[in-house]
Amino acid sequence: MYQQPDAPQSIAGVLDSGLRLFKASFSRTVGLAAIFALPLALINLLNLAARAGGSPQQGDFAAALWFSVALAVPIVGMFIVLCEILVLAAHMHALAMGQPSGFGAALARGLRRFPAALVFMLLYVVLIFLAFAVLLVPLAPLILRFSFLALALFFALVFFVYWYFTPLLIVVEGSGPFRAMKRSLYLVRGHWWRTAVIITVTSLIWFGLAGATALLGIAMTVSEDGFILGLAFALFVLDFLVQGLGGMIMVGVSLALLYDLRLRRSGADLAERADALQ
Repeated sequence: MYQQPDAPQSIAGVLDSGLRLFKASFSRTVGLAAIFALPLALINLLNLAARAGGSPQQGDFAAALWFSVALAVPIVGMFIVLCEILVLAAHMHALAMGQPSGFGAALARGLRRFPAALVFMLLYVVLIFLAFAVLLVPLAPLILRFSFLALALFFALVFFVYWYFTPLLIVVEGSGPFRAMKRSLYLVRGHWWRTAVIITVTSLIWFGLAGATALLGIAMTVSEDGFILGLAFALFVLDFLVQGLGGMIMVGVSLALLYDLRLRRSGADLAERADALQ
């Protein structure tokens, strides 16, 4: 059974706490993860198959359909990933609080918060697009455009970390998108580098799992037709496991990091109040 730490942890302690939450909730959460991992694996497989076949010639209906599907697939995938994060966060947080919920309750709570999380995601995408919009201005000097690109990438990374907990807070604390963004920035402020390191380490675990899938995908695009079906099946199974297990690990460590930051921030608030009374 998972027990939340009652004091701030080191980076290794947060990672260990997140993995303990993953293991403690595995048997009760893996079914939920599979609900989202299955369509994600199918989408990735269809996308790869379409790319392996090449795009049709320009100007016909098949070409228009191909490009429409190629555009829709990653968008649908992002929506499914967002739903997965929200539902897994709702379920694993309830388990961490010692109040386990059923599949139906976790699905209902997570999906009920989807509109708020979608507002945040769209806002972030719009801000990123506006930051890169200068690259579309043909009259801007090349050096200016690339300088602005570097600056946009820098701020995109900075605010990605500051707003990282927004979807989790939308579920865990029931906040609206703007309040959750403000709350996430408040929690991370003063702990940006530490938060970035833990996010990076966790992402490397996920990318390590995804790397094997990518290798199979590359092999699928260059192999002979007789070998394609076997590779496609192996790719689908592996991608299914990566999406399910990787999602659970990411959410588990992210929740552990969120709990740690809330402990640190509550301690800092108490210290500030004590200083004010003196």
